[in-house]
Amino acid sequence: MLDPERSSRRSFLLAASAAVATCAAPVSSSAVGDSDDDLLLDLTATQAVARMARGLLSVERYARVLLARCMATRALNAFITIEPERVLAEARTRDRELRAGRRPGPLFGLPIPVKDSVNTRDYPTTAGTPALRHFRPQEDAPVLRTLRAAGAIVLGKTNLHELSWGWTSNNLAFGAVHNPYDPSRNGRRNRRTRGTPRHSRRYRGLNPRPGSALRHHGTAADDWTIFDRGLRTDQLFVRPDRTACPLH
Repeated sequence: MLDPERSSRRSFLLAASAAVATCAAPVSSSAVGDSDDDLLLDLTATQAVARMARGLLSVERYARVLLARCMATRALNAFITIEPERVLAEARTRDRELRAGRRPGPLFGLPIPVKDSVNTRDYPTTAGTPALRHFRPQEDAPVLRTLRAAGAIVLGKTNLHELSWGWTSNNLAFGAVHNPYDPSRNGRRNRRTRGTPRHSRRYRGLNPRPGSALRHHGTAADDWTIFDRGLRTDQLFVRPDRTACPLH
């Protein structure tokens, strides 16, 4: 005889799963057409990937819409490097792979902006400093290899504070990044961000949580390792191997 309690629990779980699936389902093809740029821009990453993976939206079409948006807002200076033809070529490759029957990855066709401190084999990696303006890494950073293996596309390399040595993105070499909600604001005009611990601003990659370690690999500052032992940065010194250690 079926246990009423177990049956009720099973029914609840099935109903809850159905509700989650319904909420997470991609927008139907009738709701968003390829010709409607505004609605395509409103798609979440999950919705866009689901549509592209099912062949309801071409990767090239989606990439064109995002690139057009980037060009329309270029006054924000969000990107240091953006190469539309390279993005579109990679998008067409994804479309061909899908037509050939290749199984799409979890990030299939998704154009992703990449901070310009992350190594990219096919784009310069400047870290926001003129000295690295023409630096071309030999390979992608591990995090980027993972993203690309999942089907993602590099949309471009985004602007940042020079060598990540700050939090305002007020870059004197490549220009300040402006606030998209109020373009008159940028790092030079804004007050200090309260959420950034003061002691973590003086060292790139310093993890403000005591007792943890953060290692940087595949960035323009390869091999920089910071060990945060709950000390302030004025209690640390940086050895020639660029490892921060306690003074005492």
